[in-house]
Amino acid sequence: MKKVEIFISCVIDQFFPQVAWDMVKVLEHLGCQVKYNPSQTCCGRPAYTKGHREIAKEVATKFLEDFNTKDDIISIMPSCTSMVTQSYDTFFRNTSNHNRYRGLQQRVFEFSEYLTDTLNVETLPSRFHKKVAFHSNCQAINALGQKDTSIRLLKLVEGLDLVYEQLPGTCCGYAGNYAANNEKGSLEKAEQLLDVYQEAGADVVVSNDYHCLYHYKTIVKKTNRPLEFMHLAEVLAQGL
Repeated sequence: MKKVEIFISCVIDQFFPQVAWDMVKVLEHLGCQVKYNPSQTCCGRPAYTKGHREIAKEVATKFLEDFNTKDDIISIMPSCTSMVTQSYDTFFRNTSNHNRYRGLQQRVFEFSEYLTDTLNVETLPSRFHKKVAFHSNCQAINALGQKDTSIRLLKLVEGLDLVYEQLPGTCCGYAGNYAANNEKGSLEKAEQLLDVYQEAGADVVVSNDYHCLYHYKTIVKKTNRPLEFMHLAEVLAQGL
């Protein structure tokens, strides 16, 4: 049995905890022994993107302490994964934590990547009878270099009709500070994509990152579009 630690992002922890439980359900079904450290907090990305580098470094140092393990660490969000595996380098390169971070860096994986490339998942008993449009998070493609890990997993789900594959990823309009500083442009980007998903006939928009989905859901509440939104882990957990 493979032992893994899970890292749950702030957004999931505070607003959508069921997504984390679904990730655990999938990992356990695949034979993993899942451990959760309740002292974990944030990856530091919000502070980092707003220029508060010293605060972000404090959070990153805490992350090193919280995940002082030899086990693989699975992250539910590509944006958090890229923060840890890439941006932390600016904090720890050539410091007393250099080697410790390099070890951690090799053990942090995004959820879909871990399933396809480490666990080599080729079959799943998941069942989901709806039309799905997939939205890939920008960080998954641009920072982590993922091309089709989520798509490969969705194609294993019985009954799922994948009516739209958004590859390469087009930004949903959230992008952290962009949404805060460019409200009009942020909304326009999201509305354009939501139009595309509806025109494709999707019932559900699925993404590998809930930041994108949260952005969409906030807009849809005001426009009454007939769309649902689900994280990849929620879909894969259906029928398990």
